[in-house]
Amino acid sequence: MELCQLDHPPLIETVFDEYVPVTITWPDYHKLLDIPLYVRYEGAGGLLEMKFHPDSSRLIEVVLVNAPGVRREHRCLYPAATHVAVTACLSARSGGLPGLFGKLEVTAFDDYMVLAVESAPPLSWVGTAPVLFGLGESRQVVALCVQWEPSARDLVLMAG
Repeated sequence: MELCQLDHPPLIETVFDEYVPVTITWPDYHKLLDIPLYVRYEGAGGLLEMKFHPDSSRLIEVVLVNAPGVRREHRCLYPAATHVAVTACLSARSGGLPGLFGKLEVTAFDDYMVLAVESAPPLSWVGTAPVLFGLGESRQVVALCVQWEPSARDLVLMAG
């Protein structure tokens, strides 16, 4: 995945609950008439589904289906982010093909939940709250983090 520029920051909807830990939805998801491109990440952290618009390849929904292997960090992440209107897109390097990719690690910080989809750590964060994208050395998206309130964090962690 790589970043693609947006004209303005989107109104991103985030829902946390005890059954499906987090669902993140971009406005284009509700306008979609075709079947989205689907990418799945699985690992010790759980199962993550990502849906991309079939025409623009832009990310339109992220669903953390389950997270049995959440790693808890009792501190804030405080990601220093470059605040620009971006989203993730399927890149030419991934072939733009849906399927099963990579592994998933989920880390619960006090202020953010981090969904790492590559083993390389994020070197920088880009985006606007509540969702930031972590970029690796090659400027590819290696993680995303979603901001949460203590009540949402506690709900998700108690259910796991």
